[in-house]
Amino acid sequence: DVPLFKSALERGVNGLIIAPGDPGTLGRWIRKAAKQNVPVVCVVTDAPGTERLTSVSADPFTVGAVAGELLSRFLPSGGQVAFFTGWLGTQDHADKLRGFMANLRSEPAAVSLAAVVEAHDEERVGHRRTLNLLKAHPALRGIYVSTVNSLPVLDAVSRMGRQDGLTIVTTDLFPALVPCIREGLVAATVYQRPLSQGRLALQALYEFLVHGTCPPPRIRVVPHLVMRSN
Repeated sequence: DVPLFKSALERGVNGLIIAPGDPGTLGRWIRKAAKQNVPVVCVVTDAPGTERLTSVSADPFTVGAVAGELLSRFLPSGGQVAFFTGWLGTQDHADKLRGFMANLRSEPAAVSLAAVVEAHDEERVGHRRTLNLLKAHPALRGIYVSTVNSLPVLDAVSRMGRQDGLTIVTTDLFPALVPCIREGLVAATVYQRPLSQGRLALQALYEFLVHGTCPPPRIRVVPHLVMRSN
């Protein structure tokens, strides 16, 4: 993130739209951009406590809450579930976990959180830690993958022959995930509408640069739920 951000500033851009994977590292660069009067818009996740112009994302607490409610309803007899994320140090990921936990507790079924797995959005890490999780929790009934890094998790589940005993909810939608939904390996995915996020981010930046219109501090996109039926 940092080399690209630095390079963009050195080229004299008028504005930046970024997806801050590590907001802590980018914080000082966003401050530097603000000093140079270069507005920064965050998409997907936020960089709180910085001078960014605005952030555009699906509300992460709501996304996590939807996934928590889904798993609770898919598992009426209860059971253990696991939460996969990238980095809990990322605001978006931590907020999804809070929403997920809040809705697990609000549902009557005895669904409990067995593990929180940080996969750092790396395929090999996600795959290896899924295998370790499945070995450590033979009674696991559900998994929620809260980032786009779901394919290595699904591959590990299939390799272990656990697909029939697990209910899996993922995040977002891309071509390789579609067969998994159609075949029933993925019960549902919470689609955060990245195209809409990008369009709204560009509109906010355009209005600020051209007309001086300051956007609200946060712009929220309502997530969609995608299942085999739709």
